[in-house]
Amino acid sequence: MSEKNSVVNYQWEYKTLRHDTSIMGYEKGMNDLSREGKNGWELVSTVATTSPTNSDTKYLCHYLKRKTGMFVIDLKEA
Repeated sequence: MSEKNSVVNYQWEYKTLRHDTSIMGYEKGMNDLSREGKNGWELVSTVATTSPTNSDTKYLCHYLKRKTGMFVIDLKEA
């Protein structure tokens, strides 16, 4: 008798939110991030960076992902 197993392989969509903390402030970026979370996006990481052309300009970059679909692969034992 054979057993049936399956493997799930998710497809992901990625995007970056970047905001200038000197212009928009920290709170505006967090509001944008909260809104994206309601649309199914998950926070992967947040990185603080400085503009290469102006050291006074600081950015927060939020890297996000969300599931766009999945494949289910059925495995059968011989």
